[in-house]
Amino acid sequence: MSFKFRGVIPASKSSFNRALIIKSFNKSIELKGEAECDDIQKMKAAISNLIHNQTEFDCGEAGTVLRFLALRVSREKGTFKLTGKSRLFKRPQKELQLILNQLGVESSFTEDAMLITSSGWQIPSTPLKVSAKDSSQFLSGVVLSSWNLPQKLQIEISSQEMVSESYFNLTLKLMKSFGYHSDVNLEKKIIVIEPHQVPETLSFQVESDLSSAFAVAALAAIDGSACLESFPFDSSQPDLVFIELLKNMGVECEKMGSNLVIKKPLSSLKSISVNLKESPDLFPVLCAIASSANGCSHFYGAPHLRFKESDRIAEVIKILTPLGIHCEALEDGAKINITPPSKINLTNPIILDAKDDHRLVMMGAVLKSLGHKIQIINTHSVNKSFPEFLKIAAEFL
Repeated sequence: MSFKFRGVIPASKSSFNRALIIKSFNKSIELKGEAECDDIQKMKAAISNLIHNQTEFDCGEAGTVLRFLALRVSREKGTFKLTGKSRLFKRPQKELQLILNQLGVESSFTEDAMLITSSGWQIPSTPLKVSAKDSSQFLSGVVLSSWNLPQKLQIEISSQEMVSESYFNLTLKLMKSFGYHSDVNLEKKIIVIEPHQVPETLSFQVESDLSSAFAVAALAAIDGSACLESFPFDSSQPDLVFIELLKNMGVECEKMGSNLVIKKPLSSLKSISVNLKESPDLFPVLCAIASSANGCSHFYGAPHLRFKESDRIAEVIKILTPLGIHCEALEDGAKINITPPSKINLTNPIILDAKDDHRLVMMGAVLKSLGHKIQIINTHSVNKSFPEFLKIAAEFL
C-alpha cells in the first residue's frame, strides 16, 4: 500500500517557542497555529507560570526551552528553578552560566535542574561576550529576551564559528516581525540593541514546521505522494533545504499554488553529498532515504549531532548496520551505502529503540516503508516535536 497524505503540517516549534518568549513581554499578543508537541506545550506552560509569578519550570528534554527560558526568567527579580531530564543537562549548557554571570545573575546546575537567582539584568559597560560554537541558541536567547532594556546592550560574538547560524537569522527575522530593531554585523561579530523596545505586532501566524514536513515528504518520496498545504515557501527555517535535497535525489517536488506536492520518482533515487551544518535535524531521516539510493551518500558538517536527544551519528549507524546497510560514522556525519546494501531482511524483525529521540522514530518509519523488518519501540518520543506523525505514519509504526 502506497503512502498518501494531504493536509497542513503543525506549527514550527522553533518559531512558536521563539514567539512565546516574545509574547511574555506583551500578554496581548495572539499566536495563531496548531501544535500539540511536547516542546511547545512545555514552553506554553512555562510562560504561563512566569506571567503568574511562578518560580519553577519544567523543561522536559527540550534544549531550546531551557536555554531560552533561563535567559528570560533572569530578566525578573527572584530565584528560579528550571528542571528537566538528566540528559538535557549533559548537553552543552555551560555558556548559559558564562552569559548570566556577565549580566550579574547567579546560576548553578545540579544533575536535573538549573538554579537562577537574579535582580534583573545588569547591563555591562563592555560588550556582552556570547559564544555560538556549541549552539546559536545562546545568542538567540539573549536577543529574544532583550525587549524593554533600560539602556543600550552591545553583544560581541566571541567564537569564530557559529553553529546553526541560520537559526539565529530565523530569530532576527521573527523579532523584526514584532517591530524589533537592532544593528547586526555578523562579519564584525557585533550586535547593538537599542533600549526601551516593546513588541508592536499583536497577532502572529506561526508557519508549519519544516523538520516535521520532511518526515512526511520522505515517506512520499519512498513510495507514494503528499500534498503539504499552506506550505511556507519563503520560510527562514533552515530545513526548507529539504526540497532541494529531495530534488537532487530525483524526487518530484512541485509548487502548486500555496501547496507543495511530493511524489515518488519514476526511477531509482540518487545519492547526494550534503553539508548539514545548518540543518542537522534532517540527518536521521535523510540517512534512511539514502540507504535506498544508488551510490554512496555523504553527510557532513554537523558534529553537534552527537549532542542532541541522543548521539545521532552513533545511533543511525547502530540502526542501519544490522539491516545490511554499509555505512560509516564520521566525526561530523556519516557515509551511507559505501558499497551496495545486502538483501533486505524479511524474516526476523530488528528492534529499533527510539528511547527519547523523536527523529529516530521518523527514521524508523521511513526504513519500514522501504520494506525493512523493524519493530520500533518507544514511539511516544515523537511527541516531543510531532505527535501527529503517529497517526500520519501509523502503517509504518
